Amino acid sequence: MTKPDVTLCGMYPILATPFHDDETLDFESLEKLINYLVAEGIDGVVTLANASEGHLLSDAEKERLAAEVIRLVDGRVPTIISITHFSSRIAAEKAAWAEKEGASAVMTLPPFFGTWKSDVKSIKDYLRRISDSVSIPVMLQDHPLSNINLSVPDLCELITGVPGLEYLKMEVDSSATKVKDLLENAPDTFQGIFTGMGGVRLFWELEAGAGGCMPASIPAKPLADIIHLYWKGKKDESFDIFRKWLPFLTFVLRFGRRDAVKENLASKGIIASTKLREPNISAWNDWCRSQYEYLLERLEEK
Repeated sequence: MTKPDVTLCGMYPILATPFHDDETLDFESLEKLINYLVAEGIDGVVTLANASEGHLLSDAEKERLAAEVIRLVDGRVPTIISITHFSSRIAAEKAAWAEKEGASAVMTLPPFFGTWKSDVKSIKDYLRRISDSVSIPVMLQDHPLSNINLSVPDLCELITGVPGLEYLKMEVDSSATKVKDLLENAPDTFQGIFTGMGGVRLFWELEAGAGGCMPASIPAKPLADIIHLYWKGKKDESFDIFRKWLPFLTFVLRFGRRDAVKENLASKGIIASTKLREPNISAWNDWCRSQYEYLLERLEEK
């Protein structure tokens, strides 16, 4: 597979949101993080998503953070802003604001609120209202967090019915097979699929036709290398990096989560504090930290 001929593809890390110890936003650390990731070879950035602790920010903080990310990126790579909201009107307003600030695309989960779920018609209406408010691409997140099971026919119906819905982020357990099935049935207007879940299935998702990955901010270079080598036809080299890093990727996804991400970035001097907003649902403890350190030691030995 060669590099997809689309605007958005490759390694798009979801930016960790740096806080000072008093939980105020740390823009100095944010600048260091963005510069570090660009130097690592990433292809774009995402903010206000779950890995950004976007759900733990006030509306004012979200706008300030997104605007600062766009300013600091300064056009070096595309920037995607998450605008999920249960209200179609508010989501559309957020999308229009993001485009005005300079976002390259907007991303949203299907509208849900606790156990209140939307059907395909409601999701289509929601996405169409967002799409009508912007000229940049819209990306739909197919994620278990919404507890909405969207089949391949459902997704094709949404893509066909919403002209601006050009991308998906797919994070279901059967991601690789669903990527393949969708790409075989999607209309020609569809541009591509990003995957997530920390990159633990990245190689097979690339084999199925995925155009990129949206993991957390670590490990940036290995994940970028997996994608870029695969595009160059160096499949075995791509797989070797994937195989080497898979235990670390799995650990961060299942045990470390945002704690491991911020510990890693702080240890490199990229962010000043490991502070996380609460509630932070995490298994992180001294034992997890010891396992994380062991993994890093093993990776450095190889």
